[in-house]
Amino acid sequence: RADVLCALDEPAGTSALAHRLGLAASSVSAHLSVLRGAGLLTSRRYGHQVLYERTPLGIALAASE
Repeated sequence: RADVLCALDEPAGTSALAHRLGLAASSVSAHLSVLRGAGLLTSRRYGHQVLYERTPLGIALAASE
């Protein structure tokens, strides 16, 4: 999950993150759900996709990695 959080240096969708990290989209989606539930990410719909981005707390945590 730390890798997913750190990979979100700019808003991205599940497929883009899966490709960037070399993981299955379903795995990335599960990690994103947990991170969003913890208040580290927000999501917003952009056309047909959902983009995820870090919250201020997520930014601070990723910066400490």
